Amino acid sequence: MNLSVYAVAFNEEKIIPFFLDYYSQFVSKITIYDNESTDNTVSIVNNYKKCETEVISFHSENSMNDYIHRDIKNKCWKDSNSDYTIVVDCDEFIYHPNLVEFLTTTKQALYCPVGYQMVSEKFPEYNKLITDQIKTGTADPMYSKPCLFSPRDIKRCHYSIGAHTAKFTSINDEVLRPYTDSELKCLHYKNISYDYRSNKNKRNLNRMQDTEVIKKIGMHYDITEDQALDEFKKLLKESKEII
Repeated sequence: MNLSVYAVAFNEEKIIPFFLDYYSQFVSKITIYDNESTDNTVSIVNNYKKCETEVISFHSENSMNDYIHRDIKNKCWKDSNSDYTIVVDCDEFIYHPNLVEFLTTTKQALYCPVGYQMVSEKFPEYNKLITDQIKTGTADPMYSKPCLFSPRDIKRCHYSIGAHTAKFTSINDEVLRPYTDSELKCLHYKNISYDYRSNKNKRNLNRMQDTEVIKKIGMHYDITEDQALDEFKKLLKESKEII
């Protein structure tokens, strides 16, 4: 079975090595849409050797534009020849103990993995799978995203802002209902140490456009240090073993 993965990135040098090492276990190609990164993100992806990679650059006037991100996710998979494609962010890891076997057996056109916020006090070590190091988190329906599908069976998709929901239409113009299984999970690795979470929130907030602020898109980034720390501590306290 041939799988591929697509993701949007901006200055993801801290998480991208984990992303590449994880997905290279079972996909043949990783495509990163890079939004003018100023760190080592592009270099890390281009020099990765364990599977085929591609970097496609796009511009957004040095700001974070969720509308552009949405349009990329709606179209990036269109020319894919893979049996299945995964469309995610760089901190989202689609997990199943036997993913290829699961897809071969169930043979669905569209899947919606169950969402979890993973959390750790300590940032993980490189050259080790992140899923072997951080296994605890909390269930979060917001991250139950329809992000795994067969491009051969899909005619079009319309993601919402943030890609938390989407409408997928089959080649027969039928609206598809995603298949869900409790063992198929979307592990969101944003809270992998408080410093990592805090720095990423600040970076995203600083890049938001005025139009997005007015529409309250991404306002979960605009919280005080005390609020952010309280949220992080709550996640740690409520976390349970997920994998």
